[in-house]
Amino acid sequence: MAERPSGFTNSSKNFGSSNGLYPVMLTPALLARRGTLVVGGGQVAERRVRTLLTVGARVRLIAAEICAGLKQLALESGGALQLEERPWQPEDVTKEMLLVFAATDSREVNQRIAEVARSVGCLVNLSDDPAGCDFTVPSTIYRDGITFALATGAYKAGGSPDSTEEEGAIPALTAHLRHRLQEAIGPEYDSLARLLRRFRPIVKARLPLEKRAAFWRMLVNTVTSEDSPLLLLLQSGCDVEAEALLRQLIEEELWKS
Repeated sequence: MAERPSGFTNSSKNFGSSNGLYPVMLTPALLARRGTLVVGGGQVAERRVRTLLTVGARVRLIAAEICAGLKQLALESGGALQLEERPWQPEDVTKEMLLVFAATDSREVNQRIAEVARSVGCLVNLSDDPAGCDFTVPSTIYRDGITFALATGAYKAGGSPDSTEEEGAIPALTAHLRHRLQEAIGPEYDSLARLLRRFRPIVKARLPLEKRAAFWRMLVNTVTSEDSPLLLLLQSGCDVEAEALLRQLIEEELWKS
């Protein structure tokens, strides 16, 4: 019989008690294949589109008026951002779309967009109604191969967010935590991620599957310790020396294995 995960209990009373959100990372391939609709042409829509384009999404944006920033993004997107400067129509939403962002300046229009989008199976984000969203967009830090997504909002039973969201307290805390993360996890971790990916084929070729996870945990714990010479080399920009040191460490540990 499979062992239960740590912290799991038989009581259903614990289900839904975290007041949190279910974290999901969508792949660039999915976002490019399914497409995203953004309705709205202002600054809120521009922020959403910038993030979507960063991860390789294919975006269709419809608005009666489109700001200059979005038009510039379309020119720079290589066709990934399609603009249509006209009023939104219900038939603009199709079942092929994965995400729909309702970001107009009309609450009534946003609600109508959400209604139509849900009727064909799309997930909806409303810029003016956190409680009405199917998903939220977390505060995100993108690094080379590392993505941090941070959300601090508490959701009550039934899906409504804590009232402090609207008061600005929770967004302020999110911004603070984001800053702390950026300070604590510097660019040397970007370089470390690149190096680890480079050595994965070597480990894969020399260790059986059942031993690899433990090997990588041990190695990462070693190279990220407080007095790690590898991190110091990466912090100093000595990538060649860091790669040589990591290669040596990997060879030594593989020999032990």
